[in-house]
Order: sequence, then structure tokens, then C-alpha cells
Amino acid sequence: MALLTLNEPSTVAAFISVTTSYEGDPNDGGAPTIIQNANVGSMYRRSSSEKIWWRRTSSWVEVTPGGFGSTGTPAAGNIAYWYDANTVTGVSDLYWDNTAKELRVAAAAKYRWLNRSEITSPADGDILLTDDAGNSFGMLLFGGTSNAYPGIKRNSNQIHFRLADDTNYCAIIAWQVTATGSIVLGGASVLSWSNRSRIWSDVNGDLRLNDASSTDFGLLQFGGKTSAYPALKRSGADLHCRYADDSGYCGLILNWSWATTYHRVGSAGRFEVLNRSRLYSDVDGNIRLTDNATTDFGLLQFGGTTSSYPALKRNAAQIEVRSADDSDYASLTGRDVYATGLVQAAANQTIGWSTRGKFSSSSDGIVDVQTNAGGLGAIRIGRNVEANTAGSGSPNVLTAVESYTVLTNETATEKNYHTLPLAAAGIQYTFAVQDSDGIRITAETGDTIRVAGSVSGSGGYVESTTVGDVITLLAVNDTEWFAIQVVGTGWSVT
Repeated sequence: MALLTLNEPSTVAAFISVTTSYEGDPNDGGAPTIIQNANVGSMYRRSSSEKIWWRRTSSWVEVTPGGFGSTGTPAAGNIAYWYDANTVTGVSDLYWDNTAKELRVAAAAKYRWLNRSEITSPADGDILLTDDAGNSFGMLLFGGTSNAYPGIKRNSNQIHFRLADDTNYCAIIAWQVTATGSIVLGGASVLSWSNRSRIWSDVNGDLRLNDASSTDFGLLQFGGKTSAYPALKRSGADLHCRYADDSGYCGLILNWSWATTYHRVGSAGRFEVLNRSRLYSDVDGNIRLTDNATTDFGLLQFGGTTSSYPALKRNAAQIEVRSADDSDYASLTGRDVYATGLVQAAANQTIGWSTRGKFSSSSDGIVDVQTNAGGLGAIRIGRNVEANTAGSGSPNVLTAVESYTVLTNETATEKNYHTLPLAAAGIQYTFAVQDSDGIRITAETGDTIRVAGSVSGSGGYVESTTVGDVITLLAVNDTEWFAIQVVGTGWSVT
């Protein structure tokens, strides 16, 4: 048996052949005295196993491929690690697949930064990020830790895209989240702005916009948030077109809503000017105009709102043609109301003037004149009757538009004076003496009055104080008045 003594184990750089007949553990009591008393640093070779032993202080240790004084035999492919101060070993949970060139860990294994984050795989295809305790998650950072870099953060059951220093939210830009270029969410998921708006899809084909509490909806703004931009706003069950700052209503311009170029609402829907008029269609082919309360109808104005424009107005069961400001009645002009050019009413209907007279037809060829109440009326052509009491100090000066008027002196307390207008062919007046104070009728200078064979001078007059006398004067040209009807004998000509 031979021994070799070295000062340091690391000096055994080459194999040195030593032999001994001792085959047991050199540390047991049966080892030869020379082995038991060998100096520190001595080595010997065990002939049967070709193992090298090294004397360390008061004991011997076996020299292994892992180093002096280490033991252990990891399986092929296992990643070796120090099990304790003297043992190198390995486990199947961590190994190198040299064929696939993969570093693998077992399903139950995890990556951990000491006292920090962990990465595990709880199920096939899943990656779980947690803190060191395995019950929370902070942030997954990309590129750095400042606000120049993005990150992903868990907040309860939500994922937030945050700046890497967690000071604010960051943008997410997607091109092809799926092969079709879509961003796909779960059926119960939302697109949300923290503590603000949300976008849902509750039913296939529906898109719902909500506030953070999912109980209301504010504005869907287009292009900006000032009054220079439009928006859509919910108000109850109505959708309003508003300015983006919600300061007022904005316009809605439509080209076509359907291929047929119609603008449509549901059968129970309406077109409405907010808190004002409404347009309905209750029955196919009918259009109904109402006020906001759906109980009345005001004016359907054409062209403007002043008296220069016409309008249609409902008055109970009648339609009236009014000026657009409703100050008076307006004209209705028709050429071909029917193909025959007639304005026609049904056989049992009337054509009339509001609260005044009307025409009806009781049988073919007969036209009845009725009062507004339906009683028998009459046709009067230019025959207004006026009781006049003007005296000599302020005569009643007649005008051409008063032609066909019948004038009396009823209740007069003195002679009643009238001055004819300048003669104009066709105009006429009738005078009836009801009071014995009498009536005088004077012509304008240059005009004369003829009663049968008697003619007045220029600017002359006729008069009578006999109750019951009547005279009708007709202008036959620009200078002459003729009495075409004379009742009684009391008329004198001057």
C-alpha cells in the first residue's frame, strides 16, 4: 500500500497511481493504521472501484466528478444542483431535452424571483403570474419601468393597460388580434374606460353604450367635444341629436335610410320637434299632425311665419286657411280642384264661411243658402244697410267701395246730409227717408243729378222730408247721376 501526500486537493491535476489492499471505507475502524494516521492531504486509490480518496483533517472523503467531498448521481438530462454542502443531485422536474433543445420544468414547478413574482402553468396552455405568495399580481412590464414603457396590470377581475410606472393608462393598438383582424371579447365582457363609459354586446347584433354604473348613457361625440361637433344623446326612450358639449340641438341631415330612399320610423313611432309638434301615421295612408301632447293641432305654415305667408289651421272639425301668423284668414285659390275645374263637396256637406253663411244642395240643380246655424238664408249683392245721422256741419262723404249701400236717416234729429263721390259709371246708392227731418244728397262739383225730367246744376242736390220716400242714384258716366228708382213724390231737385 502506498500513500501520496498533497498540500491542497486542487493540486491533483493528473492521475497518480497508488495502490492499497484495503477495500473498505477508510473512515471505519478496520482501516490499516497507516491509513488511519495518514497526514492531511494524503490520497490513496481503491483498487477495486478505481475511486480516489483524500485525507481531509481527521477523515477521508471520496473525490467525485463534482468536486472534492461531493456525492450524488443525477439522472441523464437532469439539471444538477447542490442538494446540500456535500451533495450534487438533480430532479426530473427540471431537465434539458437535448434532442428538442428545450429546457423543461414539471407541471407543478414554478419560476420564482425570491420574495417577488412567480410564474406557473396551472393548466395546459395557461400561464399564471402571481406575487411571491401566489395570490395576487402586480404588473407585467415591457421594455422598462418608467412612463416611457407600457405594462399590464390586474385590478380585481379586470386587466388594465397602464404605463410601466403605474402613473396612468396607456394606449393599446391592435391590427390583427384574430386572423380576421377583429378584437374578440367574451359574451359577458365589456370595453371600458376606468370609472367612465362602457361598450357592451348583450345580444348577438346589439351594441350597448353605458356609463360606468351601466345604468345610463351620456353622449356619443363625433370629432370633438365642443359645439362645433355633433353628438347623440339618450333622453328617456328618445335619441337626441345634440352639440358635442350638450349646449343645444344640432342638425340631422339624411340622404336615404333605405334603398327606396325613405326615412322610416316604426308603426308606433313619430317625427317630432322636441316639446312641440309631432308627425304620426296611425293607419296606412294617413298622416296625423298634432301638438306635443297629441291632443290638438296648431298651424301648418308654408314659407314663413308672418302674415305674408299662408297656413292651414284646425278649428274643431274644420280646416281654415289662415295667414301664417294666424292674424286673419288667407285666400285659397284653385284651378283644377277636380278634373272638371270645380270646387266640390260631398252631397251632404256644405261650402261656407266660418260662423257665417254657407251653401248646400238639397237636390240636383238646387242650391240652398243657409245661415251658419242651418236656417234659411239669402243672397245679398252689395246691399249693406246703414242708418246714418250726419248733419250739415259734417256730411257723410260716400266712397266708391260703398256702392250698393242703402242709407237711411233712422234716429236722426236733424236733416241727414250725404255727399256723393265723383261719378264713375256703375256705382249706385239707395236712400230711404225714415225720419221726417229728411235727407239731402249732394253731387261733387262738375256732376249733376237727374230725376226724370229735372236736372240739378253742377254740384247740385236732391232732398225729401217725406217719410217713406226712396231714391236710387246710378252714375251712368263720369259726370251724371240718374235716379233709376224713385218711390214717393217728395223728392225735389236743385
